[in-house]
Amino acid sequence: METSWVLGVLYLAISGCNVPAPEPHPSNRFLTDWFSDKVLAPGLRLCSHAGCGRPETRKHEFRRCSVCGAVNYCSRACQALDWRMRHKMECRQAERWVDDGDVEDNGNVNDDDGMVVES
Repeated sequence: METSWVLGVLYLAISGCNVPAPEPHPSNRFLTDWFSDKVLAPGLRLCSHAGCGRPETRKHEFRRCSVCGAVNYCSRACQALDWRMRHKMECRQAERWVDDGDVEDNGNVNDDDGMVVES
C-alpha cells in the first residue's frame, strides 16, 4: 500500500502538481542523523533529499544537479521529489545571483568567493 502511494505522489509531483511533502520515514531520519554525524570516506556524499539520508558507497555513484552541480541524489525519485519540494527555488536563486553578478568574459564571476560559471 505504501509503495503505491509513494509512486502516486511521485507521478503527481513530476506532472507538475504541487503535492505536500510526505513526512520522512523514521528510518530515513535515522539514516540522515547517523551518517551526518559520521565521517564518510573521502569523496563520498549523502543524498541531498531531506527525506532520504542514503550515503554514497562508491565515488560518482550519485546523480548531480545539471544546473548548479551543488546537490547530489541517490536516485531519480529523490532528485524529482527534492526538485519539487526545495531545490527548484534554491537552484533558481543561484541562477539569479549569477545573472546579477559581474561576470567576466572567461566565465569567472568577478567576486572574491571564487565561484566559476561554466559557459
